[in-house]
Amino acid sequence: MNIRNLGYGILTATLALVAAGCCEGGKNAMQGPCDLQFGEVGPANPVNQMADTQAAAGARADAMLGTRHFCGKELNTLGTEKLDSMLRSEAACKPLNVYLDIPADEMAKSRHDAVTAYLKLHGLADNQIALNDGPNPSAKTPAAMNINRYYKTEGGMPTGASADVDLKQQSITGMGGGGK
Repeated sequence: MNIRNLGYGILTATLALVAAGCCEGGKNAMQGPCDLQFGEVGPANPVNQMADTQAAAGARADAMLGTRHFCGKELNTLGTEKLDSMLRSEAACKPLNVYLDIPADEMAKSRHDAVTAYLKLHGLADNQIALNDGPNPSAKTPAAMNINRYYKTEGGMPTGASADVDLKQQSITGMGGGGK
């Protein structure tokens, strides 16, 4: 037997052992300790738990519903999903602040009522609901601070048309985020 045939023999034996190990006991190699298939949706999946927790925290921090969350005067699926995510947050009922960034038109009161009715249907009392008109003031940040930081993360100074921006002056006046 030459070395080439020996190599093929070892490779074949290794593949046979790997294949036998992957199918041991009729289980798929992709099954984990919870017997969930890779990518399977289920409440016990830790990836899904982490994603749900992050979505709830983000929805609670944003806390805004806009016209895209309504179909006419009623909440649409996007709006109900957003409220459901806000309700999943650990601090959901202390009270639940919801900012309605919608035009003050003939549908505004009906939209307020739709949100209140949905939250009450999910177990919240009147004193646990705080509806506010307009955008969430905590969800805003001045653009100048982020633009100044952008150049630091990209590892260079601005060139071209953006070079006209005096970043040093922004820092001194407090608009650049790192000023005095």
